[in-house]
Amino acid sequence: MLNEEEPDYYEVLGVEPKADVKLIRAAYYRLAQTFHPDKNSSINSDQFQRISKAYTALSDPSLRAAYDSRRFLRITADSFLDKISLSEFEERELKLFYYSCRCGGLFQLGPIDDSDLQSSVVVNCDSCSIQILVEP
Repeated sequence: MLNEEEPDYYEVLGVEPKADVKLIRAAYYRLAQTFHPDKNSSINSDQFQRISKAYTALSDPSLRAAYDSRRFLRITADSFLDKISLSEFEERELKLFYYSCRCGGLFQLGPIDDSDLQSSVVVNCDSCSIQILVEP
């Protein structure tokens, strides 16, 4: 997940999350003209570093995909019923894990080995619209 200190890179560059690389590059160069320490000595270099980190993360497709995943989890984490550890799930069938929902339905995860869960995953209830965040 994003740590508390990682900013929203789309906001830093002033672009929408669906922006293409061309638009991201244009936003970066526009901001660099204003915030680069060589262009404006009265500007704090921390702002330019934030802009550079945002551009680095969003201009590379694999880094952007990883960032988007962390961003999604950060944004949606508060909308989940709960954050549940895999250890709270009940294994009823071989490698299938279940957790009871308050509506009476079930959250099903699997088939997996408990060691397969390396990062958090969203699981939907099979009977209602509630989602939970399952943590390793």
